[in-house]
Amino acid sequence: GAHPDITSVTPSSIEALIPGTAETITITGTDLDLTTAVLLDGVGVSPSRFTIVGPTTITLDMPQASSLGSHDLGVTDGATTDEFAVTIVAPATPKLEWGTGDALNVVDRDNGLDMIVSGIPGRAHAVRGSPNAPPELQHHLRPIDQILIDAGTYVIPPAGWLAIHLEQLPDPAVVGGTWFAKSFDLTPPKPFPSSNDQSITLVP
Repeated sequence: GAHPDITSVTPSSIEALIPGTAETITITGTDLDLTTAVLLDGVGVSPSRFTIVGPTTITLDMPQASSLGSHDLGVTDGATTDEFAVTIVAPATPKLEWGTGDALNVVDRDNGLDMIVSGIPGRAHAVRGSPNAPPELQHHLRPIDQILIDAGTYVIPPAGWLAIHLEQLPDPAVVGGTWFAKSFDLTPPKPFPSSNDQSITLVP
């Protein structure tokens, strides 16, 4: 009988962190509509991360892999599994995800904030937030017209990404409900390379 079969994955070289929930990875093959689970190195990916578009296409919001280098994306119908090799690479520029990574995603202050920083292993990344606008950190000095909150400085591990949970968040009733964020690679020379923009809606 027919079983799901992968013929290609686009792109085959995937950054260690792709912020947000957009399904940017495309799995192409045959009989993919028979897929019951998508696998990364044999472990099931959350069903919320992929969409079976049709017999020839599945789109995927790539989860974080355990390391850089070669990994296997797979599909299974419960009886047969087919795998395809992909390569996980460190992003050339800093990447940051606050909450889900989608613009203005809602974060409950009482539950804290989950974030992921990503970049070249061994480099220190500073994370800054602001209720005014996307932060700037060009010379370690905050602009006089911008409030900056220090969300920590972290060294990127060999996997190319690091997950952090922040428990203490500001009171949105005092500073406002919208927060913007960026991370900065502190490796000289200046100006420090900055990440993609992130934003959350902070609720009490």
